Amino acid sequence: MGHRGRLGLDTPTERILKDHAVCYPPVFADSALEPLYPDRLAEDFLALTLPGHALSAHPPAIWAPRLVRVLTGAAEGRPAPPASRIARSMTVLTASAAPGRWPHVGVILDQILTTSPHLARTAGNDALMALSHVDRLRTDTLAAVVATLPAPGHDGDLAEGAAAMVRRLTLQLIRESTDISVRAAARAELVEYLIDAGQDVMATEESRIAMEELENAGANRGDRADLTGAYALALHLRSTVSYENGQADSARDQIDRSVELYRACGPDAAFGLARALVDLAHTHLGEGRVQEALDVQREVLGLAQELVARSPGRHERLLGDCWNNLAVCLWRARRPDEALEAAHRAVEIRRTLAETDLQTHGGRLAESRCNVFLFLNWLHREEEAQEQGHEVTELWRRLAASNDYRFEGGLANWLTVYADICGSTPDHVDVALAAIAESLAVLGRMATRERRFSWRHGGTLGMLDESCKTAAVLLHRLGRSEESERASRIRSSLRFLGGGPPPRTFTRLALLLEQLGRDEDARWLAPWGEE
Repeated sequence: MGHRGRLGLDTPTERILKDHAVCYPPVFADSALEPLYPDRLAEDFLALTLPGHALSAHPPAIWAPRLVRVLTGAAEGRPAPPASRIARSMTVLTASAAPGRWPHVGVILDQILTTSPHLARTAGNDALMALSHVDRLRTDTLAAVVATLPAPGHDGDLAEGAAAMVRRLTLQLIRESTDISVRAAARAELVEYLIDAGQDVMATEESRIAMEELENAGANRGDRADLTGAYALALHLRSTVSYENGQADSARDQIDRSVELYRACGPDAAFGLARALVDLAHTHLGEGRVQEALDVQREVLGLAQELVARSPGRHERLLGDCWNNLAVCLWRARRPDEALEAAHRAVEIRRTLAETDLQTHGGRLAESRCNVFLFLNWLHREEEAQEQGHEVTELWRRLAASNDYRFEGGLANWLTVYADICGSTPDHVDVALAAIAESLAVLGRMATRERRFSWRHGGTLGMLDESCKTAAVLLHRLGRSEESERASRIRSSLRFLGGGPPPRTFTRLALLLEQLGRDEDARWLAPWGEE
């Protein structure tokens, strides 16, 4: 019993460690008993150690600024520490510099980020959100940090933090500039980041202000030709916001007008026109006008090819998106052979991009390869489809291994789709069972992780429900009624919940995984089913 017995604790050691980890998840898989964060005492001690405060009773240490640069990875000539250590150091510094705390730490942060702006991105989403409130960051520093952040749609894990930093920069630019074009560009960028972060209310307000400012300057009347492009972009973003708010008619009118204005701007607005046309094609497709969507998508493809030819290395992502979207339009138009050819083109472009940046482009590559699998299956080219399906699975596993928080949901979703399709063919039932079992295991891990953080990512519930539905149908088809019923009971335990899954969900999921031959996953998940 050792120390636990001497402390008078009757609870088993394993349970104590598990309970502590639920409240304070360890940063590293091989560690336990993570200390309480934030640690206000440590933050104050750090602030007193650094120069710049006025408390004579606590003289700063000469070595402190250099040590801070080493710990954050900003020191020249020193190898950078692991990203997790940089994130922790930057988080503590940012907390110390919060409003009402220690302004001089904000000055030191500004100095660090001036020379190493990428450290803000390395620090992660929560640190970015906190950093957006630090008072002493100059506009140039903020602009340098924002330049390192992923563009909207590139990294969902940083979406909220990126939006917060862009909002802070936008507010400072608006305060410092009277140039309507500068203000309009700043607000437009902010709206894109707000949409990406799911902050629809704020995006609606910012897009309204941007439109109002541009209209007051005469952009909508043609009085300011130099602002026509800015007004076209504002309309495009406004249409996106309107669509997100369920205002389909307004969204359609706004995107139509945006396209019209972009065309009036000439060749210099080709990229903006292409982006607006992409959304116009999506609008057509969503409303069932497949041929109109196909016509628009072909025009966008031509624009993207011209942009790539004109500026190699800048617009390949757009070109890959265009081929992928064209493939979907052709599929909806029931032209499978052409759809397959377009999907292969998208794979070629996205594979090249992913070779240099897997984190940014890997998900899109997996999407296009999934389309190839679906089209091959539709064309009854089963052997090729199965080969493609295996390769897509391996790609998603590789992505999830590189960044589980970002890609595990994609892996689980793909495995559910793969199992559903393979399960309809007797020759591939074993593949289907293995895929749905893996999907359930991945979603089980996601559910436990998100339960620790007050169930912030409710989308996992929907994916788990869909995976259990597929499992129930597949198992029923195979005559495995007990397992099928258990999958259905897991679905019933997910209904009408205000928070995360109750313990019985994990108990049932662990038993189902055991019956599907995933004993290790079942043993890992079982303790979460304890009351």
